[in-house]
Amino acid sequence: MNAQVSSQEAEEALKLADQTARRMRRMLGEGTMWAYLVIWGTVWALGFLGDAFLPPAWTGRAWMALDGIGIVLSFGLGLYYGQRFRVRHGAQMGLFWLAWLVYGGLIVSLARPQSAFQVGVLVTTLAMFAYVVLAIWARSTLLGGLGLVITVCTLAAYYLWPAGFNFVMALVGLGMLASGIYMHQAWR
Repeated sequence: MNAQVSSQEAEEALKLADQTARRMRRMLGEGTMWAYLVIWGTVWALGFLGDAFLPPAWTGRAWMALDGIGIVLSFGLGLYYGQRFRVRHGAQMGLFWLAWLVYGGLIVSLARPQSAFQVGVLVTTLAMFAYVVLAIWARSTLLGGLGLVITVCTLAAYYLWPAGFNFVMALVGLGMLASGIYMHQAWR
């Protein structure tokens, strides 16, 4: 058996890989990932701005309302796209995020952060862990890159500029929102 590949076969394989990458970007741009980034980027931007400007008695309520809206919109979007496009891994994705909510809640409960500030850092870091895991699963360098960059921004703000943490995270939320819009516009 001859294991050598001709230059024409290698060129065809490279073209196929390029076409597959373009199809994957188009699928991500036309699929739902961009919308989730817009939803959660908006939730983060508004939530962290609320932490910066609202009285402490209101911040927990604001986050509960924003997270509730984000969860309802995400669930509705998943149902809509799942029925409309028969998404192959939609049920697994929904179960993944349900498991993340349950285990994230357990981790926060067991870790016993000393302040709401530490809860925010822990939840943000757990969410970015989920992004990186999903990026590995979906082979998405954008989602993995976002997860890593947001983790670095979160930890840098937490350790180096705690007084500006909420502003940094609001900007991160706007970055997520912008990434979602870019993905939708550029990858269609």
